[in-house]
Amino acid sequence: MVITTILCNDASVLSVFNQSELKNQIKTFPNPASDYITFGYKNPTRESVKLELYDLSGNLVSLTNRDFGEVIILDVSALPSGTYTYKLSTIEDLPYTGKVIIN
Repeated sequence: MVITTILCNDASVLSVFNQSELKNQIKTFPNPASDYITFGYKNPTRESVKLELYDLSGNLVSLTNRDFGEVIILDVSALPSGTYTYKLSTIEDLPYTGKVIIN
């Protein structure tokens, strides 16, 4: 395992994680999308999950919260075509960010 990120606060290590392992746990499809995009993720502890979708100007265009589960299906049909960034996070895990394209 290669450690790719270490978060520190006041000289104490808060979290160490392998970004490539985390990235492999998030699946977005279809990408590019036109009507709906599915976010699949591992959630073995059944934590609440938050999905934030931003346009490239940094404006929040969608916020979805799920109490549990491992899939969020997001309706993107009303959004303009373009590239968007997302942040998927739980209370316990560091957030994962990625990009999606909407046609």
